[in-house]
Amino acid sequence: MIVFYMIVSFLSSGSHALNSDDDFVHNYAVNQMWRDCLGDDLSFAWSRKVELLTLACSRRLPKVPSSSTQTGRTPRQRQASVTSELGLTRASQLFVTNPPELTHHRSSSGLQTIQHHPSILSSSVKTHPDLSINAIQPIWFTLFDQIPIFVHPVDGENILRSRQRRQIRQEDKDDAFRAFVQNMLDRERRVKEQLDNHTCVLEALGVINEDGELRFDVIKENTSRANLPPEVKEDFIRALDECHRVTGCETFIPHLASTNIQRVLSFMQCTRNRQQMACIKAGLKSFIQDNIAQKTGSRVIDLDAMVNRIYYINQVTALDGDINNMFFP
Repeated sequence: MIVFYMIVSFLSSGSHALNSDDDFVHNYAVNQMWRDCLGDDLSFAWSRKVELLTLACSRRLPKVPSSSTQTGRTPRQRQASVTSELGLTRASQLFVTNPPELTHHRSSSGLQTIQHHPSILSSSVKTHPDLSINAIQPIWFTLFDQIPIFVHPVDGENILRSRQRRQIRQEDKDDAFRAFVQNMLDRERRVKEQLDNHTCVLEALGVINEDGELRFDVIKENTSRANLPPEVKEDFIRALDECHRVTGCETFIPHLASTNIQRVLSFMQCTRNRQQMACIKAGLKSFIQDNIAQKTGSRVIDLDAMVNRIYYINQVTALDGDINNMFFP
């Protein structure tokens, strides 16, 4: 292993498809920056190696079948599977149950009346004492002496059609909820597959051991032996040390991945950003030398200080638009 940044570059690019022309231009510019910084031979060699290992690991690891591709199951069985996977309680299953039904009666006048099911009545109801049938009426209804049964002056067919529309809307909500839950479960499976693939590639490259722990000493030694410009190599090693200290102080909560893998991925992201910064500084320094010192005849007293100043001014300027997000997330 020669340079550490190539691992996270190609693992991240392999797991995300290009969505627009901007993504293609951005990836091309980043790859060109690495080629200018490290050279074509080193860049292409590591690109090919990581690509082959990623393909080999994806073929070796078993694929977890997604529920959208499962056949031979009824909708009720799929709903029960989703409920069991999420660990839904009886109360939370109210989202996917049908609404309580209403009972229709016809009065002596021929008009439809509606009586609520007793299971959904509140404690503020009682049986009307003057009724020959044991109908249930709200307690406030006893204040009126006109008629004992409340009659809706509407056609019964309209009531039935309205009830059917309510049931259809409830079924649509149930289907949308089940689709949302199923989508989340499928996304969780895909994340697990990507983590397994990344772990396989990292272990094959010697970045982690069998327990998923970072082999920092091996990474640092191989980086120090790499055929890189002296200033770039020095910045790369400094980035390794700083990112190792930072990620060693972080606390990770195990969920889909172990704490070791989370620490490794965090270390890789930190190292890649710092090494990319070193390559940009090297390219900026070369640009100043070619376009200012040689072409204009001007002499720069402290070229390193000038490069650092220009680079960090640009970084702060780019951060200025998002400064509120740092304090008010």
